[in-house]
Amino acid sequence: METINYLSLKSQIDLDGSVIAYKNFVVVSEFFTGPRGEYFQYRVYRPVDDLEDFSIYEARLEVCSENWTADFETEGEALMAAFTAIEGGRFGEVE
Repeated sequence: METINYLSLKSQIDLDGSVIAYKNFVVVSEFFTGPRGEYFQYRVYRPVDDLEDFSIYEARLEVCSENWTADFETEGEALMAAFTAIEGGRFGEVE
């Protein structure tokens, strides 16, 4: 299991997207461009460490979504899809 923390995600994504703490998850949206055009995708991370001992910003995180998701025209659509999936329990229990 490969882990990463919030700050490392922020520096990895840089200006290509957003890293947002949402409830007990971290959502990453990223902008891509290539032969298929321009689009956004999201990835969801959950903490490995107990959030009673660490904040979401300090905890080690693991990917809980299936790699990158479908393509979205806007970053807002990608984020909303991630938040909706989280609220629906797709990635585990929401606190």
